[in-house]
Amino acid sequence: MHEFSPGLFVRSFLALQHIDPGFTAEGVLAGWVSVPQESYPDAPRQEAFQRAWLERIQALLEVESAGLANLLPLSGQQHNCFDIEGRTLDPSEQLPAVQYRAVSAHYLRTLRARLLQGRMLQESDDRQAPWALVINQTFARLYWPHGNALGKRLRVHAKEAQWATIVGILDDLHETGIPTAAQPTAYWALTQRPALHLGLVVRPTTVPLESLRPSIEAARAVDKDIPLHDVAPLTRVVNDSLGARRLSALRMGLFAGAALLLAALGIAGVKPRARAACSIDTHLTRHLAALRAA
Repeated sequence: MHEFSPGLFVRSFLALQHIDPGFTAEGVLAGWVSVPQESYPDAPRQEAFQRAWLERIQALLEVESAGLANLLPLSGQQHNCFDIEGRTLDPSEQLPAVQYRAVSAHYLRTLRARLLQGRMLQESDDRQAPWALVINQTFARLYWPHGNALGKRLRVHAKEAQWATIVGILDDLHETGIPTAAQPTAYWALTQRPALHLGLVVRPTTVPLESLRPSIEAARAVDKDIPLHDVAPLTRVVNDSLGARRLSALRMGLFAGAALLLAALGIAGVKPRARAACSIDTHLTRHLAALRAA
């Protein structure tokens, strides 16, 4: 009973303010573009656009690093089934699925994701190189509990997909929600798996985030017909994700407080009746005693 208290919900509410999402959103500007398939119908042309646009942004003096991904953190989910080289599934087993991300070489560095083993994706992980990917710790522990995930290969169920080698393991990023548990996630090289929907993250050197907007807009000269949408600090995305949780915790805390208040008022209302009953009982006892004495 003591656990159902406003204090518990207040502590839960305060804990939401200090959740580590596994990446650093502070000081990052984010936005996204949708690349028309009519103009960029195949992987080489899509990859060329991505590279040219990103190079323009990274060349800006006020930019420390920048990256692209098919999905920004907390902006959605994409599950893909996959095969692990050398493993066969029992006919009764379901195909394993993973949160699929395709990211540029500096995307994870821009988010300041924490590398636990191996290496990050690199510029050299291009279309001419053997395919590479990085996985999160949850994925590694689930499929390689003895810690030997590096060097293993898997292939996502997608058109023209190749076997990709695991070259690094990251600390978990909460990609799908805060504070929900991290899901198994794999990060392919965007140069090897181009995407039409591209999320952009930019970390400036020392300039305010707002001052980056004109420069980033200017980088659209690669293709002025592709608009950049929803340019905003990445912290806003994180706060939006936490907002619903915070509101839920706050409401539950208020309801718990109201319930306890009503219970306290109820107890206070019952106690005088209990005293009155005791008084009546005492009065009746004395009255009966007097009758017996008579």
